[in-house]
Amino acid sequence: MSWLVVTLAIVVVGPADAQQDGVRIHVEIQASDYTYWVGNVASRPITRFEVAQSNAYLFRAPDGWQVESKDGLFVAWTDDVRHAIRRRGTGKFSLRVTSKGAVLGEVQARLGLKSGESIVIDDLWGIVPEPRSTVLLVSGVMAALMLFHAGFMALLDRRAACSEPTAP
Repeated sequence: MSWLVVTLAIVVVGPADAQQDGVRIHVEIQASDYTYWVGNVASRPITRFEVAQSNAYLFRAPDGWQVESKDGLFVAWTDDVRHAIRRRGTGKFSLRVTSKGAVLGEVQARLGLKSGESIVIDDLWGIVPEPRSTVLLVSGVMAALMLFHAGFMALLDRRAACSEPTAP
């Protein structure tokens, strides 16, 4: 079943990999854990990582990095260049999603370089708020099913009552 979800996500949302300006990001999703593998292919040292998120917790970054969650962003940074993601290096950033109305969608990542420049990568897999329309649609379908079921059961009861033999 999980292969179907991943296949649908690839078709609807897009790929789990993105590369731009010498930086590659690979996204892995396992249950409620999202992992961003940031690879420095041919760029200056990466000292900052930001990705949009909604309703997440348990933020993790490589050793020597600090993490913070603010204003719908997962932010990680290092002030010590020794811990930066250097050329041909990889850093692992992860978070866990709550069950409080978050779904898979497209998010933006921003990477800060030691030089002060930024690289913005769009269309990554990430956590977005569940659209209100989804909640209303599910509630509406459930209500319609219950009404259909109640009407069908009433019809069966009426037919059963009409077909019962009467005592002489």
